[in-house]
Amino acid sequence: MNSRILPFVMGLLLLLSAASGVGQAGAGQKAEAPGKADPKKGGTLTIGKVGEAPNLDPHMTSAIATRRVLDLVYSKLVMLNERMEAVPDLAESWDIPDAKTYVFHLRKNVKFHDGSPFTAEDVKFSFERIADPKGTSWGRAALDIIDKIEVIDQNTVKIFLKTPHAGFFAILGSDYACIVPKAVVQKHGHLRDIAVGTGPFKLAEWTTNVKTEFARNEFYYKSGLPHLDRIVMQIIPDELSAIAALKTKQVDMARLQNARNYRLVTQPGLKLVETENLAYIYLGLNFKVKPLDDIRVRRAIALAINREGILRTVGMGRGSVLGPLAPGHTQFAVPIDQLAYNKQDVAEAKRLLKEAGYPDGFSTEIISPLPADYANIADSGVAVQAMLAQIGIKAELKQLELATYLNRTDRLKDAPMFMQMNSGRADPDDQLYSVFHSAGPLNRAFLNDAEVDRLLGLGRATLDPKERARVYKTLQLRLADQVPMVWLYCELQTDVMQDYVKGFLQNPMWTYRFLEQVWLDK
Repeated sequence: MNSRILPFVMGLLLLLSAASGVGQAGAGQKAEAPGKADPKKGGTLTIGKVGEAPNLDPHMTSAIATRRVLDLVYSKLVMLNERMEAVPDLAESWDIPDAKTYVFHLRKNVKFHDGSPFTAEDVKFSFERIADPKGTSWGRAALDIIDKIEVIDQNTVKIFLKTPHAGFFAILGSDYACIVPKAVVQKHGHLRDIAVGTGPFKLAEWTTNVKTEFARNEFYYKSGLPHLDRIVMQIIPDELSAIAALKTKQVDMARLQNARNYRLVTQPGLKLVETENLAYIYLGLNFKVKPLDDIRVRRAIALAINREGILRTVGMGRGSVLGPLAPGHTQFAVPIDQLAYNKQDVAEAKRLLKEAGYPDGFSTEIISPLPADYANIADSGVAVQAMLAQIGIKAELKQLELATYLNRTDRLKDAPMFMQMNSGRADPDDQLYSVFHSAGPLNRAFLNDAEVDRLLGLGRATLDPKERARVYKTLQLRLADQVPMVWLYCELQTDVMQDYVKGFLQNPMWTYRFLEQVWLDK
């Protein structure tokens, strides 16, 4: 930290780190024990990947399938390491002259994959593109805290916030905060099928529904990294095929989402790395579709669901039931038994439906991704459908191809109920604001609650860790009462790989960025 910083800022930095949850959210993270051998250079890592990225724009696409691809391509001002700590990335240092002003000193001589120089103008352009109130970025609500951005020189950018924000560094390390080249976006007008970053690997080939191939970035600013020459993400139709490919060494690594499948990985020469996720599976409820605008109906739906049963049967008990925040948010998460409408009570659910004017239930629709894309989400939808039938709700379950599903949830927003995953975030503001604020870009429920909005704003601006925890506890109690969704469970992130794959790290946010450290001992 620069010596020019005012004395109180050292205390502020500690407060920001403690108040944000960055550094605490990764409790339970497991990583491969570091080996004693020196990493070997070269080689190609082949990953069996189930599910294709709908497009390649890091600012406009929230799909996990896209983010796994782009982790390798783009850098941010800061990155969140395997312990969820914010560490320098494109910004090598920063000053904080006051609680609303941040001056970032950027790495010099960094190049984009096309050979063009990275400058402060690209930072300003990227953040203004994300925060554009007329745009559709899924990070818009998070970066709305920025008042203005000034380019001081090629390697220095100053960011002014509207109010102090305890989770600002966590936001800068989030998936949507990728720094893109201004000139490339202006030339093409979009990044739907273009990926030019400063990350460890550059996009070499993208053949939709076949493979995505990456080549080592010869301009990468981290000395000696990456170790690999190439990474190939091979699209595989389902996880059973991925496991078969692992057993025959057609692929070196795969990420399993169906909890039932991890038991099939028993072959010598394969190893598992696991972490409990901050992301979680939920049933979303659309307030704009009757009768879900009636809070009694939503509460009845919540009471019809046996969360522990779904975790046990679909998640194979590998994870935790939860409320609006996963247990990994140790400073902030309210225990499930303190939240309203969290335990199955069929009799009370029927009473609420009758009181709302639906004594015999009603017909509706649930949409979910295909099992081949997100097995646990789809299978949870089957369980939810059966549980709703017990209180007379006849829900037609439609399992949709991913692009069609995202069109329904993110553009048309017409589905009464939808099975979804809320991506894990290091800070509770980043986790909750865009999903539950009335103006949030991911507010698929159309929740519009003045008290929720007030608490979300207060959580952003409160720097004292204990007071901030109290704010988020109150917020979670309010959300549980309003039932914009039925929170189900967070699962274990499971990566399976050949034992010659070395140096692999996980964190609870699904990132593949750490593949820059992987090497092959063969």
